[in-house]
Formats: sequence, structure tokens, C-alpha cells
Amino acid sequence: MCFVFAATYGLSNGLLTIVRGTLPADLFPAIPVGTLLGYLARPALLAMAIASLCFSFVSSSGLPFETRVLGMSALALLSLLLLMAATRRMPEALLEPATAKQIR
Repeated sequence: MCFVFAATYGLSNGLLTIVRGTLPADLFPAIPVGTLLGYLARPALLAMAIASLCFSFVSSSGLPFETRVLGMSALALLSLLLLMAATRRMPEALLEPATAKQIR
């Protein structure tokens, strides 16, 4: 069972890597690929950096375990709300092809 999970996870991660690199170039051909992938990777990289910082603050706070779990849950809820707010208007923006001036 573990082998099936590992194989499925590896296949999906490989497919995600390929699609993440090729699909933006196909959807926005007028924009240089490196610039476009940099703009797309920035929010995820910032979120990973901030998440590790928040985790270290919460875990080293000296608070009881239950309070730390509630704090981490509150941070997760905050990130979900921010994601929902950021992607609420996304389908409208994807209806028209973007130009290089609109991305910058």
C-alpha cells in the first residue's frame, strides 16, 4: 500500500512540475517565460518563508500545547481567507489574454 501511495504521489508531483513550467508559457506567449515563472513563483515562495517564520514563533513561544495548536489553526484560517480574497476575481482576469504591460 505504501508503494502505491509513493508511486502515485511521485507521478502527480512530476506531472505538476512539468505543467507548472510549460502551461504558463503556452497561455501567455507574449511574455518571456523566465519573467512569467518568476512572477508566478513569488507568492508561493513568500508563503513558504512566512510559514516557517510563523511556525518558529508559535512553537518557541512557551505557551501550552493547546494554545499553540489554536494559534497555528488561526494562522491556517488566515491564510485560507487571504487565498480566497486573492483568487476571488481571478476567473474574470483569465478570460482575456494578458499582455506584458498588464503583468508588470
